[in-house]
Amino acid sequence: MDDDRPVSAPYRWTALIGLGWYAVVITAWLVGMFQVSDPHACDGERGMGWCMTTANAAVFGLTLLSPAVLVMIGGMLALAVPISRNVGSPPLAGTLAAAGSAVLGLCLGGAWLVLR
Repeated sequence: MDDDRPVSAPYRWTALIGLGWYAVVITAWLVGMFQVSDPHACDGERGMGWCMTTANAAVFGLTLLSPAVLVMIGGMLALAVPISRNVGSPPLAGTLAAAGSAVLGLCLGGAWLVLR
C-alpha cells in the first residue's frame, strides 16, 4: 500500500503538548516570582499605604492575566487542528501551536492597546 498522504500528528497529543508549554511557562514565572526574597518590602508602610510583596504581585498578576491566557489557550487549540494535520511530529506540532497562539495573543493585545 503506497499512500501519498502525509503522516499527521494526532490532535490530542498536539493539544496536550501545547497545554504543557503553557503550564511550564506559567509555572516557571510563578516560581521565579515566589523565589524573590524581599524581607524589607513593607518597611515604613504605615497608615493609608498598602504593601505588596513579589509573591502577592505574582498572584495578582496571574489573576488579571487569566482571561488573556484562556484566550491564548483557545487560540492554541484552534491552531492545533491544521498544524496537527500538516506536521508529522506531535512535539513539533504542539510547540508550533503554542508559539503561534502566543504570537496571536501578542498581536491581539497590541491591536487592543492601539485601538482603545
